[in-house]
Amino acid sequence: MINSLGVLRTRWRLLAVTALLGGAAGLVAFLATPPLYTATTTTFVSVNGAAMSAATPLDGSDLARQRVTSYVDIVTTDNVMIGVIEDLGLPLTPGQLANKIDVNNPRDTVSIEISVTDPNPALAQSAANATAEQFTDLVTRLETPSTDEIPIVTVTTVEPAPLPSSQSSPLWTKYVGLGLLAGLAFGVLAVVAQGLRRVEQEAAIPD
Repeated sequence: MINSLGVLRTRWRLLAVTALLGGAAGLVAFLATPPLYTATTTTFVSVNGAAMSAATPLDGSDLARQRVTSYVDIVTTDNVMIGVIEDLGLPLTPGQLANKIDVNNPRDTVSIEISVTDPNPALAQSAANATAEQFTDLVTRLETPSTDEIPIVTVTTVEPAPLPSSQSSPLWTKYVGLGLLAGLAFGVLAVVAQGLRRVEQEAAIPD
């Protein structure tokens, strides 16, 4: 009985040690990973009733929702990205800039959120706001029937992107948590391997 408790104690020590080592490895990986910052600007899609009545039979809210669906796809098009690159003087291609951008339309809204993630928080902020500006300008051009008319639909920035005060990734809790789980899993495998070896050794002892 005493011997069994000793073996169990040793096994728990092994599990604890491997879990702690895994957590430490996760912390090291977190510290070695460059931080990323995300800045988000929010835009709002609205419809001009007077301009809309002659151009489409749709209700204003229906038209806005319809436009939002297609607008999400044009935020990261070359027309918008090139304008942002030229405006900020970025040493990026349109595709490289687009890879930094995430566009989201919150459910049941006519808002479009434009998020930019970058190692430089100031660049993330300026790129998010510049993207919103170039995007709204493009929509105005697309939605204006002729030069002497007002646009049917407009996009307005209602919440400019603030300067990120904390990193969005990596998250230390995720790295350390995964490290702990990996270390614990390794410890369990080690304990199982020890048990199997002991069984084999006992089976090999002649009666």
